Amino acid sequence: MPGLWTLGCVLGRYDLAQSFDVASASLTAADSGTSAVNSWAKNIAQTSLDYFTAVHSSAQGLRVFTNSSAASVHALLYQYGQANDGHERWFPDVRTHRARLTAWARMDTAATSGNHRLTLVGSAGTGTGVIPFHATALQPVTVDLTGITSGGGFPHVAVSRHVNPGSGATSYIDDVLLQSDWIQLNPEIGFADESPMLFESAGALGGRRDFYRWGRTFAWQVPLKYLSDSDAGLLTFWWRNQFTIALTLDTSDAATVQLCRVVNDDNPVRKRMRPYGNLWEGGLRLESLHDGRLAQ
Repeated sequence: MPGLWTLGCVLGRYDLAQSFDVASASLTAADSGTSAVNSWAKNIAQTSLDYFTAVHSSAQGLRVFTNSSAASVHALLYQYGQANDGHERWFPDVRTHRARLTAWARMDTAATSGNHRLTLVGSAGTGTGVIPFHATALQPVTVDLTGITSGGGFPHVAVSRHVNPGSGATSYIDDVLLQSDWIQLNPEIGFADESPMLFESAGALGGRRDFYRWGRTFAWQVPLKYLSDSDAGLLTFWWRNQFTIALTLDTSDAATVQLCRVVNDDNPVRKRMRPYGNLWEGGLRLESLHDGRLAQ
C-alpha cells in the first residue's frame, strides 16, 4: 500500500542538497577538517575520503573509509548551522521542528554491513539508519527526528562508525537530503501531473514530420483543503522565499522524492474554508528543479 505524500523544506546551501557535485578536487584521502563542500568535515584522523563515479543520481559520490582504530562515532559530519543552511529556512512561527534525512549509500562488503550508519543529530536527540551491504547499487536510507527546537542548536548529519571490529570499513554515499518541517499532503481529486515534454516538430513535403525531443520537466497541480494554520503558514513561507522543497509522492518508496519549488503567481493558500473558521484551502503549482531527479 502506498505511503503518505509529504512536502518539506530542503536544508543545505545547494539546490541539489549535499550530493558532492560541487566539491572541488582538493578533497582527497589526506584531507582533514572542513572540506570544500561548505561544512562537510572529517571528524577523525582515521577517516579517508575520495570520489567515485558509480553514483545514485548526481555526477559524483563520496567514498568514506574508517580504519580499525577509529575512536570517534562520527567519521564525516555536515553541520546545518552555516550561513544559508538551516536556521533561515526554519519557519519562524514553529519553535519545535521535525526533520527527515534521506540518502543513498551502501557498504562495500557483506562482512561490514551496518558498520557505518547515517546519523541525524538535533536538540531532541539522535536518529540513525543502518547503511546496508549491496554489491553495486546505492540503497535508500531514511531517518526521522522530531522535537528539534529553534534555540537548541542546529541539526547535523554524519556518517558514523557503529562498531570497531578490528578491521576497516568502507561505504559509498550520494544525494544526502535533509527536509525540515515536512507536512503531510492530502490532495483533492483535482490533483494533476502536468509534466511537459519539451520538443519541436518539423513538417516536410510529402507529409513527413520529424520530432526533436529536448527533454522533460516535472510539474504538478495540487489542490488542498482542511489545512491547519501552521501548514498554511509553512506553504506561504516556502513560496514567498522560493526555497527548494522535496515532494515525496510515496513515503514507502524513497525513489519518489522530487526536488521542486512552489511557482504560484499568488499566495497558494489564502482562503479560509467554509464553514470552518480555523482551516484553509488553496492549491500548489509545483515545478521540478533541473530535470527533476534526485532519485531515479
